[in-house]
Amino acid sequence: MALNYINKHIPSDRNRKLLQFCSEINKNKPFYVKIDPQEYSQENECFFNVKAHIEKNGGSLVCGWFIVEFQNIMLEAQFHGIWESSESQHLDVTPHQLNVKQNLFLPDENMQYDFSNPDKVICNKRFPLTDNDLIHCLFNTLYKIHKLKEKYPHGLSLWTEGDTAELYKLESLKATCFSKFNDINKRRSLRRKFSKR
Repeated sequence: MALNYINKHIPSDRNRKLLQFCSEINKNKPFYVKIDPQEYSQENECFFNVKAHIEKNGGSLVCGWFIVEFQNIMLEAQFHGIWESSESQHLDVTPHQLNVKQNLFLPDENMQYDFSNPDKVICNKRFPLTDNDLIHCLFNTLYKIHKLKEKYPHGLSLWTEGDTAELYKLESLKATCFSKFNDINKRRSLRRKFSKR
């Protein structure tokens, strides 16, 4: 199920909870980086996009995490790579799923991309923006989905029937959790709207 109805955006780099989240990952500070996809750039292929950019322009690969916020739900960090010039200028050459002009990036020297094993699954990092049974259910479901996909890095074609059924069950539960959060956000928005009258 698509989750396009969820309000997902680039968070403020001064957000207190964001800074707490980043501090749990490493000691670096997040920064905004301009997104400028190249003609050879492909979605979800950031490391190979940067590799191609290095071959044409020099520079180097910086590994880290790009961070998005699911409104009133969670912060999420996904393993990502950007380009750094010889003058230490940064550029994200990969199209962003949110169609934005800049990305919030947290560099991480402890992470390296293994070009010899591109199918390796790296688990996203998450930070809750609420504390209730629903967020615990969502986080537990997302973790189970990751552990399942970790068993089959080469795609669904190799999955067993049982694990495929389990994945669809978990994906359905994930969508239900997000749908409930969406309803909560709508009610919260309506309360704010009427309180201003």
